[in-house]
Amino acid sequence: MMVHVDGAVKSPGLYALQMANPRVNDAIQIAGGLTEDANGQGINLASPVEDGQKIYIPKKEKSRHQRFHSQSKIKPQAISKQIRREIKRRL
Repeated sequence: MMVHVDGAVKSPGLYALQMANPRVNDAIQIAGGLTEDANGQGINLASPVEDGQKIYIPKKEKSRHQRFHSQSKIKPQAISKQIRREIKRRL
């Protein structure tokens, strides 16, 4: 039986599962297991696997705060320096 394991697993790819009655957990383990940023909450690890199935493991979503800071090009320290300069200028 062939399955495609993709997303937040250590080694995504196409795998031949040769055990009897494989489960989603078996496929994930053969693909190296979940990554640290995997969101396995919605995945039923006990689900039976079918030939040709794609198993996709999503990544955890970043919080709004994390998204802002990862997208920001200005470091927080630089912002505070700019604010201090502006305050001094106005005084």
